Amino acid sequence: MARIDLDSATLPEFERRVKALGPTAQRQWGTMSLARMFAHLRIILEISLEERETKDESRAWLMPILWVLLFRLWTNWPKGRIKASPQFLDDSAEDIEAERSKLTESMRRFVERSERDPGRIVLEPMLGRISLKKWQRVHGVHSDYHLRQFNV
Repeated sequence: MARIDLDSATLPEFERRVKALGPTAQRQWGTMSLARMFAHLRIILEISLEERETKDESRAWLMPILWVLLFRLWTNWPKGRIKASPQFLDDSAEDIEAERSKLTESMRRFVERSERDPGRIVLEPMLGRISLKKWQRVHGVHSDYHLRQFNV
């Protein structure tokens, strides 16, 4: 993928990649099952849509450094080395098709809202309060990482 933001230009490619994953898809690293990975991505989208409560785990002085390192310079994150906070996981997610559907719908809702109101400020638990425009990058890099985890 040339562009790494989740926006109207890249949404069809992200949807294609999500759809390409079948029940026999094997992860290349980490421990999440396919259904749990779909749920994990959906949960983060719901946080950016303010549909889900979250805890602020950010440090104001660290936010600009993390933004540049993780979402501008170093977008190819180390495989299996970054552990998600439990607030971003759903260990009960098992139905791949149900989770795929919820994820795709959340992606569409996010793209629509972020393009209608890109300056809206929403809490990102690690980075602090950021615009939906920045959230597009967060979702793009994060989704790309997990889709590559399952080899798409």
